Amino acid sequence: LEAGSAVPPLLLTDDEAVAMAIGLRIAAAQRLLDGHDTTLTALAKLEQVLPGPLRRRVNALADAVQPTGIRTGAAVSPEVLGELALACRDHERVRFRYTAAGGAESRRRVEPYALAPADRHWYLVCWDLERNDWRTFRIDRLSGVEHTWARFEPRPLTPEDVAEQVQAARSFGKRSGEI
Repeated sequence: LEAGSAVPPLLLTDDEAVAMAIGLRIAAAQRLLDGHDTTLTALAKLEQVLPGPLRRRVNALADAVQPTGIRTGAAVSPEVLGELALACRDHERVRFRYTAAGGAESRRRVEPYALAPADRHWYLVCWDLERNDWRTFRIDRLSGVEHTWARFEPRPLTPEDVAEQVQAARSFGKRSGEI
């Protein structure tokens, strides 16, 4: 297998196939621009090759699993999510434009750490280089992501810290009436 070649057939266990199908169904509801169509076509291809009993299991799970509050949030670009995910993975600083709830626009230069879907929105948890502190940004308000190609050594942040950052951002949004 070489990078850039065609995707080979996948050999999945029954549980892996079910997990992928459910994950695609949930992803279809995550408010990605054009993500709904992309995930549904991928899901259709996967379900087409599932044996009958697995297909019935997937459909039963899909009917029973109801992600709450997702469809009502602001849509985000899968391209923006992808660019931010790459920057998180590669520990690469990025720049972007951000529009606050009140409409004020700013340019930000950050060290991205994590992407976090919460309720109806996606969030970027990052170290803001101008403010010299952790910040959390709603991704639907981000635009113009630019790679700087400058690498950074990640600061320590646990999954619990990420959850706290997102919770704080959500709490602030609720108090200010934006969520």
